[in-house]
Amino acid sequence: MGPLHALGRTWSRIASLTETMKIKNVEPFAYLKATIEAIANGHPKSRIDVRLPWNFNPSR
Repeated sequence: MGPLHALGRTWSRIASLTETMKIKNVEPFAYLKATIEAIANGHPKSRIDVRLPWNFNPSR
């Protein structure tokens, strides 16, 4: 797998996540900002379900 193939896979994941956010009426920038901040602050991997777009709550 070359670097362009890996880039394409990464892009498809980002595009899929963005479309999921749109379907769930979640503002993408707010979601990504909150999720990255939570990870930086030690959000446990065992609670990843809370960070998924369909469970996103901007007040968390």
